[in-house]
Amino acid sequence: MKWPGEAAVEVALVTVTKQKWKGSYFLGLRQVKEITPYLDDAENLGNPFRLKQNEGKSFQGSIVLGKGFILEPDEAQALIDKNSKNKDVLFPYLNGDDLNNSPTQSPSRWVINFFDWPLEKAKQYPDCFEIVARLVKPERILMKGDRGAEFWWQFLRIRKELYNTIENLERVLVITRVSKFVNITYVPSRIVFMDKVVILSKDKYFDLALFQSSIYDHWAWKYSSTLGGGTINFSPNDCFETFPYPL
Repeated sequence: MKWPGEAAVEVALVTVTKQKWKGSYFLGLRQVKEITPYLDDAENLGNPFRLKQNEGKSFQGSIVLGKGFILEPDEAQALIDKNSKNKDVLFPYLNGDDLNNSPTQSPSRWVINFFDWPLEKAKQYPDCFEIVARLVKPERILMKGDRGAEFWWQFLRIRKELYNTIENLERVLVITRVSKFVNITYVPSRIVFMDKVVILSKDKYFDLALFQSSIYDHWAWKYSSTLGGGTINFSPNDCFETFPYPL
């Protein structure tokens, strides 16, 4: 129910007793036989286990940490026009808003990516390195004792395991981590993904059909956490790794 006060949140009002309840059970205004820990009346089979066949196939995107890494498309194109070598470190940058609100679901911005390179190799791209040194370094060096300060020219979390896994795929399935709908789609793999995006290393039409089915939609809503306003917080650990994938 919506909170009756001014806060824009939704709450679940739950009654808990020390002894087994002997009265009637109600979910909303509907009488049911039982209420499970998932706050539904489905048969309670316990929590699903993570499956070996789904291990290492779902990922969170990169945590960049530094607005100076991010460029508008015309800025990226100007750097490429200036020196074609800059293409080595400039990539389209996909975020959750692009997936949910763009009719093409394509990246709206670009990002400077020095991978896990040492400092001297990053300096071989002076146009891009100057931007990161000027706009990112002052903020990152304040993170004393953290790799974000020591490797200020790199993303905070590079996600090498993600990009190594999908390097031979032309496309991957993606979904926004926080959304009102379980909308999964294909995008090209040769881009950088923001941390608000979940990536599945799947590239067959069968995969898309399966994860856009009502069966998977129900599974994702049941085993992921939710936020206020009927919003799902898509967790691949809970609703992808546990999903019994048809062979």
